[in-house]
Amino acid sequence: MTHLTLDLPVHDSSAEAAATVAALTAPPMAQRAPATPPAQTTPSSQAARRASVDAGTLTLSGGTIVMPSAQPFNAIQAEERHSGYRHLLLPQARFARPRGEGKLSADEAARLAPTGLASLRVAPPGQSLSDLAVDAALDLRDQMGSERLARTTHVVIASSSLNEKIGDSVVGRVQYELGLNHSVPFALGQNGTLGWYSALLLLDGMLGPDDQALVVLSDKWLYPFFRQFGDLVGFGDAAAALLVSRAPDPDRVDATCWGTVSSVVMEFGDAIRDPWGESPEAVRDALAPLAARTLHRALDAAGRAPERIDWCVPAGFDASFASRVADCAAIPVGARVQHETTGHWSSADSAASMIRLAASLEAGETRVALVWDAALHGAAAAAVLELRGGFATAEQLDGETR
Repeated sequence: MTHLTLDLPVHDSSAEAAATVAALTAPPMAQRAPATPPAQTTPSSQAARRASVDAGTLTLSGGTIVMPSAQPFNAIQAEERHSGYRHLLLPQARFARPRGEGKLSADEAARLAPTGLASLRVAPPGQSLSDLAVDAALDLRDQMGSERLARTTHVVIASSSLNEKIGDSVVGRVQYELGLNHSVPFALGQNGTLGWYSALLLLDGMLGPDDQALVVLSDKWLYPFFRQFGDLVGFGDAAAALLVSRAPDPDRVDATCWGTVSSVVMEFGDAIRDPWGESPEAVRDALAPLAARTLHRALDAAGRAPERIDWCVPAGFDASFASRVADCAAIPVGARVQHETTGHWSSADSAASMIRLAASLEAGETRVALVWDAALHGAAAAAVLELRGGFATAEQLDGETR
């Protein structure tokens, strides 16, 4: 079984965030001079590269969402404790705990508390990260049919939190529950809530014209990990599942397709080594120009100006931060979508937002969406998608399928 972990560079970030104007006017990475001369390629290798690029755009089909009920949340750390995490509290597991500690200090409690009462989606005790992932995947099988799911060649699970039984393989459980014995499993982690974007980048370089990937995004937070980070963001529990494949022609996609991917960009700024040791305001100031630059580069990669998108969809940060990023990226006010006020849906957030928006369109309608997210360790990601109407999502809200 293959487990792919994106390990992030960690270094001290003593410099302040770059000015917004400088961030937005910096040339895209693809336009910068390479540090070393490119390797010489033969005509046959060049043709192979063109074949992989020209094979078709990524398409998104099917879509299910599992959302626990929203409830008032007046703590900072996740409140549920589980015996599977017990070893994290041992002295030798200090490296695995957020900021190396368990219980909050008085300074952290004062610095990281939101000014108002938050509302977050919190899964009940007994429902694990892997339970949420399996529920979303089984709902997708019900939605798309067993025959369609059986064509899956790759299974990708992305999460930011840890399953309550840390030794268990979540992707292995999903693969087993669906009977996908011959698919290739991948687990994406260690990249904050940006797993969906990592999965799209991975699959863009991996999927052939006959391949199909099942992508599941799932998170549930347990003590001693943090849910609330001041007014900037609060992380809830959720899961989403969809299929990703490659179309031979973006204008002749499968009838079940609701989205095509025009661009995906991920940016890493100066590492925020210990976000819990910073004020939410300082992290906000560091992430805003990085996120705005990422939006700008995603639009450039898709060949679109800000005024040529219909929707700009942020993850579940507070409204002032989302507006600040949109202002910096010159996104028209009329294109800005306001996120539901139940916090950030963790790894499932961006995919769930796209699934919901696609399902809101009538058959024959299309919209161009710019969706983005940022991670507290100093990273951001954005994607430009064309959404198509006529798609009906399947959602489990508060334990009921709708």
